[in-house]
This record gives sequence, structure tokens and C-alpha cells, in this order.
Amino acid sequence: FAMMKQLLTERLPEAKFSIAQGTYLAWVDLSGYGLSEQELKKRISQAGVFVQFGEDFVDNATCFMRVNLASPRSMVHEGLERICRTLA
Repeated sequence: FAMMKQLLTERLPEAKFSIAQGTYLAWVDLSGYGLSEQELKKRISQAGVFVQFGEDFVDNATCFMRVNLASPRSMVHEGLERICRTLA
């Protein structure tokens, strides 16, 4: 979580994220980038990263992505780097 927070703070300053307690899932609000959820899905998918989006779970989570952090740190870092490059 700390690595993700630092990377997003530095590279995607419009992303809103806070470290959750008691879970390995991170929710990131990408609405600050002014893109529709469909456009976010398209860009992130084209970057070769699979994340789930908020609208897949609840109606009021448009432009939120859910990232599973229960993966090797190197894989999480690479996926986040790709997301940063596609949205920056």
C-alpha cells in the first residue's frame, strides 16, 4: 500500500487514494482525470493491465478502479507504472 500511495502521489496526482485497513484491495478514484469509466477501462486495458472498476460492483463508484495488492510487489509496481504512463 505504501509503495502504491507513493507512486500515485508522484505520478498521478489527481488520483485519490488512501491506505485501507484490513484488506488487500485498493480503491483508487480516477475521476480527477476527466475521463469516462469506459475510456479509463480502454486505456488501462490497452496498457496491458487488468483491474476491476467500481461500476462492476456498485452504482456510486464511477471512475474508481480496484487493484488487488495480493500479488508480487514487482508485478504490482509494473502494473501501476503502466497505468501511470497511460494516464499521465
